Amino acid sequence: MAQLKVLSSGSHGNAYILECGNEQLLIELGIKWKDILKGLDYDLTKVQGCIASHKHQDHLKSIKNALKSGLSVHSCSEVQSIHPKAKVLEMGKKTLIGGFRVQPIPLEHSVQCYGFIIEHKECGKILFATDCKEFKYKVKNLHHVLIECNYSEDVLIENMCDNVEMRSHHENHLELNDCVAAIKANYNANLQNVVLIHLSNNNSNEAVFVDTVKSAIGLNNVYVAKEGLNINLDKEEF
Repeated sequence: MAQLKVLSSGSHGNAYILECGNEQLLIELGIKWKDILKGLDYDLTKVQGCIASHKHQDHLKSIKNALKSGLSVHSCSEVQSIHPKAKVLEMGKKTLIGGFRVQPIPLEHSVQCYGFIIEHKECGKILFATDCKEFKYKVKNLHHVLIECNYSEDVLIENMCDNVEMRSHHENHLELNDCVAAIKANYNANLQNVVLIHLSNNNSNEAVFVDTVKSAIGLNNVYVAKEGLNINLDKEEF
């Protein structure tokens, strides 16, 4: 059995648990360690390691605790320069973390940032991409997509007209139409789930985003990542 457990998603903090069989992979460490432990039922025995996209605190807040607990943390060289015990994922190479194969993808953000292709026999192939101006890659045979859908130009313009304070730096994040284009470019017959992650608090609209993606790709299993969401990611071939 494979499932994704969302602990938190957005500028306030990001953390996800990918569980496949008896193995778990932590994706992002951007919330308090006590909340990560709670999400793991205070049991680290199944955790094979952690992957983190970049150095911003909403993705890396608990790295010291994870390392102190004996977990391996895999990220980019910029993260390692701050936390020397972290391991660098090499471009063009798949790194085995327990039964998870992880390959990094460089993303354009305000700092060095990685997306990930994650493979496991229980869930198939997953794309994880957050905090990026654009996603220009085409990844073959994806079963699940977790991708940033941070803001909408329409909502942004509406907020500007209404003088609503805009806290997110939208220029470094993926806009709805660009997100849809990326999903369509990576669509295939085996795609089972799309999870929209890292939505802006002020410049997004959950219902509109979900309906827009569903209409664009003709897939019903489209979700917005939020605390407490659990999604079945069992691999199904069609």
